[in-house]
Amino acid sequence: MKILNTDCQIDCSFSSYPSQLISFTGRFQIPQDWVRGTVFGYSLGSGHYEFEHKTIQLFKNSFFTLPIFPGQQTPVFESDSRVCLILRHGFLGLPLLLGQAEATGRLSYVDGCSDTILAYPARSGDPSLNFLYIPSHVQQTSHLHPTLRLGFVVDGEGLAETISGEHALKKGDSFYIQEHEIHRFKTSNQSLSVVAFHPEGDFGPKDNDHMMINRSYFNDKISRK
Repeated sequence: MKILNTDCQIDCSFSSYPSQLISFTGRFQIPQDWVRGTVFGYSLGSGHYEFEHKTIQLFKNSFFTLPIFPGQQTPVFESDSRVCLILRHGFLGLPLLLGQAEATGRLSYVDGCSDTILAYPARSGDPSLNFLYIPSHVQQTSHLHPTLRLGFVVDGEGLAETISGEHALKKGDSFYIQEHEIHRFKTSNQSLSVVAFHPEGDFGPKDNDHMMINRSYFNDKISRK
């Protein structure tokens, strides 16, 4: 596990799911070599970004997704607090100009933790951005993931434990968990909230299995008037 607690960059562009993370405060323009990809972002405080002739205000615990197509001007950010941007190279997702995360998750997770999917996969297998809430006095069961995880601590503090030891986590830190790296999160008197980027998954709608088709009922014997 790699943990960084200042303005930083984590480059996983040579992994099975090419991704990068950048954390910054102040003014920042997304690099031109990030075109033909999707940015998953999270802001700890106030600011704004400019994209496609729009100015979007940022506020505490706001998140967004921005697909960047070739030929587009890359977004420019101004912020008074740390912003984390995670790029998935080669994937063009759905735009979500702004949302706000809640204090805890909507879904149950291991050992009393909870999770909310902030940016849903448009199709099964697409990337997702997740909000993970770990209450105080929790020691997660050790586990691993089949693909990398890039993350950002948005509140609280705790520890990440791997086979190399314990790593302190606090608000504003960024982290990288390698494929199949055994790890767990631990808290004491404070809770810990993190945003975790999943570059792929086994969840999401399919052409023959989604809400629109599943809730459409057809009957050849329906009379037509």
